[in-house]
Amino acid sequence: MFEWLEHEISTIKTIGFHVVDGPADAQLREAVTSSSFSVPSSYRQFVLKFGNAKLYKNFERNSYRIGIFASPRQSVLTNGTPIYRLGFHDGASVYVKPPFDDPERLPIFEFEDGD
Repeated sequence: MFEWLEHEISTIKTIGFHVVDGPADAQLREAVTSSSFSVPSSYRQFVLKFGNAKLYKNFERNSYRIGIFASPRQSVLTNGTPIYRLGFHDGASVYVKPPFDDPERLPIFEFEDGD
């Protein structure tokens, strides 16, 4: 599923352009596979393959264009609704919000940094 990314990571020789933790260790694998937290299977597969990931370094800004968190990070909206940050891209944080009726069709919410 992620052969293209594996190929890209192996061929780009610029240090730090892509930073990934690598395959999940036994503890992370157990946490991901036994979690009742419903996320798309592609997210789970990515986390098991790469762990935390920062992709496409912007050397001018010393930042990354895309980031994926191996563990969703919970936040709470001002109305008390929990949301979960899965990562970021281009200065926007990427969240999902319960209920998770169909994790394969999970709506994604983006918030610009500072919103």
